[in-house]
Amino acid sequence: MKIAVPTMDGATISRHFGKTRKFKIVEIENNQVVKEEIRDNNFTGHAKEHFSLDTSQIQHEHHHVEEHHHSHDHEHHHGHSHEGIFRALNDVEAVLSGGMGQHLYQDFTARNVEVIITDENNIDAAVQKFIQNDLPHIDRFCQH
Repeated sequence: MKIAVPTMDGATISRHFGKTRKFKIVEIENNQVVKEEIRDNNFTGHAKEHFSLDTSQIQHEHHHVEEHHHSHDHEHHHGHSHEGIFRALNDVEAVLSGGMGQHLYQDFTARNVEVIITDENNIDAAVQKFIQNDLPHIDRFCQH
């Protein structure tokens, strides 16, 4: 089983799934962590908008962000489209996050991906609690 966890630093869980810089992917077999990897977040619209303010990358990303901004507005008129997220995380069966929008939560669950919104900050602690089936879910959604 693979779990995706939004993170800015690889150690703590981000409070907003869509604005995170990275995702830590944790692979579990026989109740043990067997592999971890970090995937850059270059696929959520909120992250692209949020990080376009990073002046160190402004020349590199500016044109791309403008292109995305058009499609991002377009997607909102037809309901939230999360296809980029699902393509990038197509191999995960669960998501542990500090928060996410309700539409994304519903889209994940419709694809049989378990989502747990948690107040736990430490990724390793959250993963261990998840393995032990002891990570409580909080009904808290980000509003857009």
